[in-house]
Amino acid sequence: MNDQIYNVVGENASIDRITSAIAKEVPGLSIIVTPTPNLNQVSYELDASKIARVGFRPRHGMEEGVKEMVARFRGIMRKQTHSIAR
Repeated sequence: MNDQIYNVVGENASIDRITSAIAKEVPGLSIIVTPTPNLNQVSYELDASKIARVGFRPRHGMEEGVKEMVARFRGIMRKQTHSIAR
C-alpha cells in the first residue's frame, strides 16, 4: 500500500441523491443546485476496485454517512454557540 493512490469510495451517488439525503436529515433546509456548465464536461465514476483488492469495505452507506456528518456538525455548532454565550 505504500506510495499508492486509492479511490476510497463506497458508491458513486448522484447530486440529487446526496441532496435528498441531506434534506432528509435537515428538515426545512433549502438546497439549490444551480445548473451551470462544468469546466470539465467529462462524466466519470470513481473506481474503488484497487482498494477493494487490499481488503477495504465501506462500513456505512451514503445515507448513514450523511446522517453522521449532520450530527457531528450539529455538535460543533452547539459547542460554538455555547462558548459564544458565555
